[in-house]
Amino acid sequence: MKSRDDKRKISVRMWEPLLLRFNQLCAAACLNRDAYFDIVLGNEAPMLTAELEGKRNSEQARRYIRRCLLDLRELRPASFSVRQSTANAVDRACEEVNIWRDVFINRVAYLLVARTTSLEQQWDVQFDNHREEIFEDGWEIKRLLLGPRLFAVESFVKDDPFAGLRAVLRVAPFTERALHLQPLGKPGATEQDSRGLLGFCTYLEDSSVPGTEANAEQQRMLAELLESLDLAPGEPPVAQHGSSSPSRKRPAAARTANRRAQR
Repeated sequence: MKSRDDKRKISVRMWEPLLLRFNQLCAAACLNRDAYFDIVLGNEAPMLTAELEGKRNSEQARRYIRRCLLDLRELRPASFSVRQSTANAVDRACEEVNIWRDVFINRVAYLLVARTTSLEQQWDVQFDNHREEIFEDGWEIKRLLLGPRLFAVESFVKDDPFAGLRAVLRVAPFTERALHLQPLGKPGATEQDSRGLLGFCTYLEDSSVPGTEANAEQQRMLAELLESLDLAPGEPPVAQHGSSSPSRKRPAAARTANRRAQR
């Protein structure tokens, strides 16, 4: 009879550049890759459902996110040996929010290796502006300095690896306030090459899914908003600073509206 701590192998398709980097950094950190990923996934599975707070991807959103992951092309098979309880928790969470399991696995691995600058660009957030929140909610570094080193390492490994990210997202403007609601890539982008890592999103509103009625309505509303902000007929164009030739300058409100609509 299997216990909840028996091992189970889960097989997924991972983006090859991500898998190589993940393997490299685990080895450099002297970590058993599967054992560490087991801990992280065991924490993130319930966090996925908790942060979505009952939200569930539509079938169109699920298919679109899956297609975006497959469009990365550089996918290769990968297997991880994790506890039976962890594998079951991941399966339940992905089913509950209606997301392909491979998407969730790639997302968590990416967040473990992504540089802060990359996340800042995608989320339009400056982490340096939220140092107090990071250190208030994050892991207490003094344990490394004052306590037994191995005890500190154990605590660090088992702690929430994304505590700092979560602390920032709760207070930063123009964010979704929760890590697994925060998109990656460019939701709403129509061209494959401009989507970025959209295939790592665990939740998308239908308004960000091309081909849905909600998306078409969003585009209509955005077009009407931009049109309403345009210069009235006969009004002289605004000259750009430092330029002798007049040219139209897009209103700041329009730029903000477009950015919010893409999210």
